[in-house]
Amino acid sequence: MFAKDSFHQVPAIHFAETMTMSHSITRRIGRQLALMLASAIVVACAGPAGVPHSFNFENLDADAEILYYQYGDDTSMPTRPSPQEMARGKVAQSSGVYGTFSPARELVVRWRIRSTGEVRQEQVSLARIDANAFRDNVLFFAIEHGELLVVLHRYTAHAPEQPDCPLRVRRSYQCTVIYPRYFTNF
Repeated sequence: MFAKDSFHQVPAIHFAETMTMSHSITRRIGRQLALMLASAIVVACAGPAGVPHSFNFENLDADAEILYYQYGDDTSMPTRPSPQEMARGKVAQSSGVYGTFSPARELVVRWRIRSTGEVRQEQVSLARIDANAFRDNVLFFAIEHGELLVVLHRYTAHAPEQPDCPLRVRRSYQCTVIYPRYFTNF
């Protein structure tokens, strides 16, 4: 009754081959989805995500010279002297960076007391500080009176009845001293 035209002809691919191709495509899509899910889990478990915060420092002691500093292992931000500074043997005595990056677990600072030639170095653990404590705050270190002082401060004035921040250039701010002795004024 029907004329032999292309509309009614059965394709040359057999049913079993069609099922094999369909099964192969399904497996490939399944593998890609599993890989995407595994990648998302690895990224989520890799550690603290970037947190917007600042890292700043300043040498407040005319008799001291900062020789080296390193705030964590993040090489995408200037959180250590540049190779050019290290080659010249002259490291910036103040600097700052703001951005979204992972809070460091350690701060290393090396400085020299010019009058005596003594070289000091401190490694300050930041591991006990929750990553969210860094959010929109500043990790600041200074050399003052030959000693290292590390604070985490906000750009918010402390209450009048609270004591000043021990870091003289941040005296009126809310701060938490991390090193050498724990102190907070908020």
